[in-house]
Amino acid sequence: MNEPSVLYITNGSPSYMPPLRLGADQVEMGPNMPDGITEDGRIRRRIEAGDITPESLLACLPHGFTPDLIFIQASSYRCVRPIGLARLPGRKFLVIADLHHGTKPLTSMLRYVAQESFDGVIVTHGAHFAHWFEELARCPVALIPNFNVAGHTQPFKAVREPTVLFLGQAGEFHPRRRHLLDAIKQAGLPLIEGQAEPKDAARLYGEAQIVFNCSLNGDINMRVFEVLAAGGCLVTDRLSPQAGLEQLFKDGQHLALYDSEDALILLLKRLLARPMEAMALAEGGHREYWAKHAPETRRRQVQDFVIQGIDPKIFSRRTVLPASQPDLMTRAAMYEQLQEAQRKLTSFSPLYIDPSLPGILALDAVDLVRFRPMPLTGRPTEPALLLLDQKTEATRQSQTDQTLLRYSAPVHQD
Repeated sequence: MNEPSVLYITNGSPSYMPPLRLGADQVEMGPNMPDGITEDGRIRRRIEAGDITPESLLACLPHGFTPDLIFIQASSYRCVRPIGLARLPGRKFLVIADLHHGTKPLTSMLRYVAQESFDGVIVTHGAHFAHWFEELARCPVALIPNFNVAGHTQPFKAVREPTVLFLGQAGEFHPRRRHLLDAIKQAGLPLIEGQAEPKDAARLYGEAQIVFNCSLNGDINMRVFEVLAAGGCLVTDRLSPQAGLEQLFKDGQHLALYDSEDALILLLKRLLARPMEAMALAEGGHREYWAKHAPETRRRQVQDFVIQGIDPKIFSRRTVLPASQPDLMTRAAMYEQLQEAQRKLTSFSPLYIDPSLPGILALDAVDLVRFRPMPLTGRPTEPALLLLDQKTEATRQSQTDQTLLRYSAPVHQD
């Protein structure tokens, strides 16, 4: 079978999240793509972010190029969003990464899928997001984690610098990550913090005894795969079971997981004092990545899904709920508010949920790992987030360091 021709639309760049090669002829377009041709023959075109009509999109393609497959990597941030997909040739697939932050990240993507003619959706940053699109029931959904990670190979180094390395962002949008990095410094541990281009980062990951990671918001981020691909000893935060990280890699075998700040500091001290244990984790994670998660493996999984409709079944899935449940968009909007509140947390917090609310709201919140969901039975005296019915009296709030979120049931027109 001949490989398909592919149009890949993305807000990534050649140096950050470059598209995986998925076809013999591939055109890559986006606001961060410079015009040019790669060494392996892929054509790149820069186009402006925003909605784009089929006619305008087709006019940007090379003369004579007709895509068999169109991938649209979209998010709530600056990206190209084709509309009127039914008027475009080929089969169309939405690739979704950033559902864990941004402006209405989940509801905007659900509406996009509901309004357009997609042949499938690929979710990349955690299994806990897939059920929303499966409940929407507009097209097949696949979970293929971070398939655009380049996976830079490095010679595996048996001698490492006795340091804790972090490369990446740790500014105002990453309060928990910043808090933990500061805690590592305050503990007097040998932390090196900075940023680097992917190839340089891969080299540095393989030279440090430990590489620290903290997800932005309970997501499986690219750093997990980048560090393991480069042979780094990865220490990262434990995510919710629903996110699926521990279905991919085993704690104590491929990487090391922490829950709290105290647990992190103890773990780092132990691995610094036991370089052979750190080396064993690095070797285990490195083998597991290249055996099961390498770019060629991901390429095959994506092609199997988009060409043959084969679900790679990398993760277990949440049961899809019946249509009688509360309105999907209303639930998703509520989840976005809870998720954004979680992003701002530096430590774990109770989440008290009014028991008069639909039980599905508590089930939706279970994957928010920094919260501890529980029914609201009295007046909490601790700092917490309270999810109340719109009709509930505001006197439930007893402290200024408690935050209220209101749920208003959707009004249905008979």
